[in-house]
Amino acid sequence: MQSLFITVEGIDGSGKTTVASAFAERLRQEGFAVVVTAEPGGTPLGERLRQLLLREKPLSAWAEAFPFLAARAEHVAQVIRPALRQGETEWDEGRGTRDEKRSGLWSRKPLILSCATS
Repeated sequence: MQSLFITVEGIDGSGKTTVASAFAERLRQEGFAVVVTAEPGGTPLGERLRQLLLREKPLSAWAEAFPFLAARAEHVAQVIRPALRQGETEWDEGRGTRDEKRSGLWSRKPLILSCATS
């Protein structure tokens, strides 16, 4: 089976974790290998950067953006790409995937599911 990369996007409190967890469990029941991660975080570096971002407030937009990008780059290299190479379905509660797709960070087009409150 071809690997899938699925991103659940939405504002804080919109139910991303609930949707990702429920769908991942259903896929596992159907026999799929599923990896669920979240950003920023998902790797030791990502977790350290996340803690830094939570502690250092306020930050300028650029000062906040670069640690997010570093965490995402590490997440892609250490978690997402290896899971996709193994044929697993990767769930990510991240943000910015559409921009990364346009910039060519992904070798295959991700499926994006959007969760939003309204």
